[in-house]
Amino acid sequence: MTLVNNTDKGWSWVVMVGSFGAHLLQGFFLNGTGVLQVALLEEYEDAVWKTSLATSLFVGLYQLLGPLAGMVINRWSCRVALILGSVLMTAGIVIAAFLDNLELTIISIGVICGIVLTFDILFAFWRIGGGLSGTTSEVIIGFNFVKYRNLACGLAVSGVGIGTLIFTPLMQLAKDTYGYAGLCLMCGGLALQQTICGALTRPSYLEEKSKDHENKGGIVRKALSDFLQSFRLLRQFSFACLCSSLTAFSFGVFIMNVHFTSLVLEQGTTKTTAAYYLSIAGACNAASRILVGIAANSDNMNELLLYSGCFSILGTSSLLIPLYINYVPGQIAFAVILGTYSGSCYTLLNSIIVKLVGIENLALAYGMELFAGGVGGVLGPVISGMCLLLLISSLNR
Repeated sequence: MTLVNNTDKGWSWVVMVGSFGAHLLQGFFLNGTGVLQVALLEEYEDAVWKTSLATSLFVGLYQLLGPLAGMVINRWSCRVALILGSVLMTAGIVIAAFLDNLELTIISIGVICGIVLTFDILFAFWRIGGGLSGTTSEVIIGFNFVKYRNLACGLAVSGVGIGTLIFTPLMQLAKDTYGYAGLCLMCGGLALQQTICGALTRPSYLEEKSKDHENKGGIVRKALSDFLQSFRLLRQFSFACLCSSLTAFSFGVFIMNVHFTSLVLEQGTTKTTAAYYLSIAGACNAASRILVGIAANSDNMNELLLYSGCFSILGTSSLLIPLYINYVPGQIAFAVILGTYSGSCYTLLNSIIVKLVGIENLALAYGMELFAGGVGGVLGPVISGMCLLLLISSLNR
């Protein structure tokens, strides 16, 4: 079959809309986990580190299993990965609604949904052009855009912020109205809508071209080859540094995503107000992703400088948080900073990876980036929760 180069035109923009929709639905699951964290604490009345384990696994495993997701996409397609992932993710969340044991909930929400989110997020990245995500929709953008890659990526991943803005207060309302079980069922309904987004992601010219249609040596050998190639990419020093930066970033930012809601509640803030803080962060997240995408599309913009600058500003603001978190204006200010600088870096990952390792290694390289971020994402909230328990116990002696 003759492949027609349809990048940057026609159906590529429909794929971008599908990627935006997937990011929109996943916005709550990635950045609104504070609502789930509080719900788990109230439901099971267990240790902070245990409930943190469920939510951190939920958002961390999607990155840790990035290399596996990359291999699945290489073998089949982004469309198959997203639709299958949506169904399995829905099952994991719905099952959690009927469990009365925290350990089983950790498996249902943390492991099953976390694994599935891996495929959802990588599928999205395939649409944009190659690369996390984000969040979840960048790789696909890389395969559908060349000239407008950064712009399309920025528009698509802005869905994460908009989803956080829209769904976080709605899910808090669902929790207050229908309880923990009702919240899980509604989250399951949200997850299932991703099948519609997956149906829009028709394989593109670059996606088909990057695949080994002959699959010589069978599925197992091809999968093993892809797995080894993922780790061979780390031999490139610049790519290894990029992975390390995402590990450190995820360690810190996942702590803030999971525990920010609990932190402001301890300052006397109501649950509804705390949910609106996440909405503010979501709005800023969406705006920053679009603006960074527009800026990065300029030939005069240094993408690596912009990427590292986001980390620097967010890190400095986090170090100073004890000075202003006790005040409402300070809480709002941090929500703005968290939203603005925690997601905009993902807009740039796609293009940076292509420049470092080439379009042919986009899916596998993005998978490794996810893995690197997942290490920090899983460890950060759990370690911080355990440190909090140790601090409280030492103060009570």
